[in-house]
Formats: sequence, C-alpha cells, structure tokens
Amino acid sequence: MGKLSKRITFKNVVQTADDAGGNTESLTDVATVWAEVVPLNNSRLFENGILLQANTYRIRVRKDAVTPTVKMQIDYNGKTLVIQGAQDVAEEGFYWRILANELINT
Repeated sequence: MGKLSKRITFKNVVQTADDAGGNTESLTDVATVWAEVVPLNNSRLFENGILLQANTYRIRVRKDAVTPTVKMQIDYNGKTLVIQGAQDVAEEGFYWRILANELINT
C-alpha cells in the first residue's frame, strides 16, 4: 500500500438546540492525522430530486490515531467526505480502511 502522506481531519457532527425550538448542526474537530487517500470512482445519484455526483475515496489511517464512525465526516483538501464505512484491517493489524463519499451538487 501507499504512504500515509495526506493530512485529513476527522470531524463530529454536533447538534445543539436553538432559540427557535430546532437544532443547529456544527462540526467539531476530532483528530488531524496522516492518511493514504485513494480516489476510486465517481457516480451519479438522485437525492430529494437533486442530481448529485458522488466521488468515492478509500482512506487508510493508523488505528491509534482515531476510531472512525459513520457519524463522522472527513475534511480533505477542502473537500467534505461522508464516511460510508470503516473496516479494521486485520491482516495488517495497524490500520483502518475507510470508504467515504464526497457529494457534489450538479
């Protein structure tokens, strides 16, 4: 596998109550780590009647850096990536393998 040569930041989505009785979402940094980021493909999908392009990335980070969840987002090179899943790479023993999508309005 390639080198962990890209900087990414894991972020948690935090909801807080606002004065209007609703919720406001904000992002808080969890960890900034070195990662391997590999673009896999892109696809098109409809969400709420809007055509979106989804660029998919495979990301590898060290296990001791962070424990990724699907509730987190990743900031990479000014892009927001939504985590689709994370796998403990047992054969390597030291890494998480993450699939994440960057959604782009078209």
